[in-house]
Amino acid sequence: MTSKVQTIFIVLCAGVVVATSLFFVNKFVVQPAQIDADIQQVQELYASAPAEKAAKKSSSAPDKFATLKKINPDIRGWLTVPGTKINYPVLQSAKSDPEHYLKYDFKNRKDDHGSVFMQAGCQPASSRNTVLYGHNMLDGTMFRDLLKYDSATFCKQNPRFSYEDSSGKKTYQIFAVIKEQNGFTRTDFQSDIDFAMFVQELQKKSIYDTGVSADGWDHIMLLCTCSYETKNNRTVVAGKLLSAT
Repeated sequence: MTSKVQTIFIVLCAGVVVATSLFFVNKFVVQPAQIDADIQQVQELYASAPAEKAAKKSSSAPDKFATLKKINPDIRGWLTVPGTKINYPVLQSAKSDPEHYLKYDFKNRKDDHGSVFMQAGCQPASSRNTVLYGHNMLDGTMFRDLLKYDSATFCKQNPRFSYEDSSGKKTYQIFAVIKEQNGFTRTDFQSDIDFAMFVQELQKKSIYDTGVSADGWDHIMLLCTCSYETKNNRTVVAGKLLSAT
């Protein structure tokens, strides 16, 4: 190999190394830092904005979800799971593109982290089963921390989560933790008995006894993310509605 060819080869190799390094720095340092900053900003906005009831007492104070919807009208509510990093806005897209927010953030920008999003057609105020999805991200964001519920001890210490929207805050108590590939996404039921059997099946599939029971009269919310015990497996944390304020 001539000296000139060697020089060209070395320059090309160096270019590849630099390009690869820049790619990984952007993907694993710059992008996560930007995501953290954006999430922190919207969390602060959510925490500081007055609730709807307080807003009604003052015409100058918009409720927090009116404020959040100015960022993105697809924001439906806010999910908080104590003991985890899960403290995020919940998005919902049209039925024509139900998984849109699998690849888009809460500002509707393309992002592999996606968003926490609600199954199309669900309405927590009326749906018997409301299903929320989020990615299991290696950097610990989105629904990664749902895997903490593999531990019965963690569940006992953190037995509830909350969902808030413009109608108020709803508290859910966890009654099952499931490892499942499918069968939990149903939101339409033929009868009370059909729904009761669905809830009973969820409890039977729980990986441990939570000490909490649910029945066909409950409204439930399922938090779902990927887990990798088997191909296409999901971790599903199931909660029943306790109260709404």
